[in-house]
Amino acid sequence: MKLPFVQTFGFHSDNFIKPPGVLSKELEQHKAQKNRQRLWLLTLVREDKELLITTAVLGLFIAAVSMAMTVFSQRLIDHILPGKNNVKILGGIALVAFLLAVRGYDRPTRA
Repeated sequence: MKLPFVQTFGFHSDNFIKPPGVLSKELEQHKAQKNRQRLWLLTLVREDKELLITTAVLGLFIAAVSMAMTVFSQRLIDHILPGKNNVKILGGIALVAFLLAVRGYDRPTRA
């Protein structure tokens, strides 16, 4: 006698209970497939290792430049401007111009 749930959704006890040999074979196939996928990914990474390292270094540099702009703005407002030190103000403006030029250089121009 089949239960209504089993009849409705097509679940049979044969699908849930498998002999031990079949389960271990499926598990071995799954592990082998995962291993092939891992090796495939490692092959791709090895081929482009230099490009990935360069991209990561440039990404860190751009993040540092962006962070430097934030820190500099805070220092400018909190310490340099209230101190009325013209040399520091002009040096700060030159540094900001340099950082903006470097930051603008990494972005492609739009046509």
